[in-house]
Amino acid sequence: MVVTGQLSTIDHAQKVGGFRRALSEMWPELQIAAVVEAHDHEQEAYEKSRRVLASTPDIAGVYVSTVNSIPVLRAVEDAGLTGSVTVITSDLFPALAPLIESGRVAATMYQRPSVQGRLAFQALYRFLVEGIRPHPVIRLAPHIVMKSNLKHFLDRLPRASAKGRDGGRKPEGGGPGEGSMAGVRRRDLVRPFVGLAVRDAGPHGVDPDDRPPGRNTRRRGAT
Repeated sequence: MVVTGQLSTIDHAQKVGGFRRALSEMWPELQIAAVVEAHDHEQEAYEKSRRVLASTPDIAGVYVSTVNSIPVLRAVEDAGLTGSVTVITSDLFPALAPLIESGRVAATMYQRPSVQGRLAFQALYRFLVEGIRPHPVIRLAPHIVMKSNLKHFLDRLPRASAKGRDGGRKPEGGGPGEGSMAGVRRRDLVRPFVGLAVRDAGPHGVDPDDRPPGRNTRRRGAT
C-alpha cells in the first residue's frame, strides 16, 4: 500500500511513479495493493488506510510518501499488523524517532530540507547576479534514516523538537498504551521544524547533512 497526498501534485505523483517503477524492476513479483490519496489530512489517511488494510489482509509493506505518516501508523496498529507489515515513511520529526528506534518504522526518507533551500537560493543568485540559467531539474539524493544511524540525524535537530506529544489528548482512532500512537497531533510534530532550514546551516555555510557520521556537528548558537 502506498499512501500519498494528492496525485495532481507533481511531487506526490513523481514519488508514486518512481516507487512503482522501482518495484516493477527490482521485485516484479510484488504488486501495489492500493494507492491512497489522503490529501495530507490525518483522519482521511487513517480511515482510508484502515479500509485498505481490512480488505487486503496479505499486505506486506506500507510506503508513506509524505509527512502524514502518524495516522497511517495508527491504522496499522489498530489493525493488529504492527510487526508483520514493513513501514517506510518520509521526513523526520520528533514523534517518528521512537517508532524508528522500536522498529515499527523500518526506515524514513529524509529529504534534506536545508540543502534543498540552499541549492534553490544558489540557483536564484547565479541567475540574477551572474546570468546563469539553472537546470530545469536539480536532483538531490535523500538520506535513508534507520535505527542504526538515527542518532546521527537526531543530534543535529533543534533541542525544541524533543517534544512530540500533545499532553495526552486522544485523537480519533488511537489507543492508549506505551508506545502507541495515542495523543499525537501532526501540527504539534511539524511546528518545531519550521526554522530547520535556517538553523541547520553551519558557520561557513556547510550543511550538516553533508558531514559524515562521527565528525563534530555542533552548530554556532547550538546548546
